[in-house]
Amino acid sequence: MPKKINWNFVGISKFKDLNEFKDWYSGLNAIVKHNNSVTYTSCCGGSKQVHQMNEIRLVCNSQACNTKEQTCEFKYKVLHCSKQHEKYRIYEHGVHAGVPDTDEKKRGIKNYVKDMIKECIYEKDISLPAKIQIKLRGKKFKCKFNEEVDIPSLEQIQNYVKYLKRKLGDNNKISDVKKFAKANKYHEDIGDDEFFVFGEEFGSGGDNDHFQLGFTSKRLLSRIPDGVIFHCDGTYKVIKFGFPLIVFGISDINRKFWPV
Repeated sequence: MPKKINWNFVGISKFKDLNEFKDWYSGLNAIVKHNNSVTYTSCCGGSKQVHQMNEIRLVCNSQACNTKEQTCEFKYKVLHCSKQHEKYRIYEHGVHAGVPDTDEKKRGIKNYVKDMIKECIYEKDISLPAKIQIKLRGKKFKCKFNEEVDIPSLEQIQNYVKYLKRKLGDNNKISDVKKFAKANKYHEDIGDDEFFVFGEEFGSGGDNDHFQLGFTSKRLLSRIPDGVIFHCDGTYKVIKFGFPLIVFGISDINRKFWPV
C-alpha cells in the first residue's frame, strides 16, 4: 500500500493555456512525473458532483538538488478541472535537498516575475517596491514561485521599477509632450477642478529658445482676489532632466500659501 503524503495547499493559480503552465513549472526546475485522470467530488469551482480531474505530479529536477549522492524529495501535486479551464489547484510536499539552481537569477529577475510586477503596477496600482514584494509573497502569487529562489530582493524590485519609469514614463520625447498639451488645452466646458495647459513653448530649453508649460484650473484661478501679493518659487530637483519647476501663488493674512 503506497505511503500517504501530507500535501500542503499552496493556492489556486490561473494559466491561460498549457504552455503557460509548462513555463511555470519549468521555471521552478520541475518536471512531470505522473499525469493521471482521477475522480473527485469537489474542485476549485465548488462543484459537488462527481467528475474527472487531471492530477499532475511534478518533481524537482534541479541539478543542485539531484546528485549522485542524493535525490530531491520535493514535489508538487496539481489538480486541473476540465470545468474550470484556467484554474489549477496546487499543493507541495517536502523540502529541497540542496540549494536550487541560481544561474538565471544571477542574470536578473525572471521574465514571468517581471510580468507579475507589471501586473501589480499597471492593474493593481501598486507602485511602491516594498508593497510589490509583499504582494508577490501573497497567497495569489505564492504558487507561481519557488519563494527562496524566485522572489526578487527589494533592491531588485526597486531597480526594475526605476527601469520601467525610464523606459515607459520618462522617454523625453517632445512629440509626446506636444500631444499631451494639445489634448489638455482650455475649453468652455472644462470642469472647475480639471487642469488645463497654457503658455506652452517647445524650444530646446536654452536662454533664447524657451521650453515652458503652464498648468492651472478654474478653481485655482478663482482664488485670486483684488490687491494681493503674488509669490513664485522654483526648484530643479523634482524633474529628472533639470528643468526648473516654478510654482506661482498668493498668500493670505495667516501667511498661508495658495498656488494658482
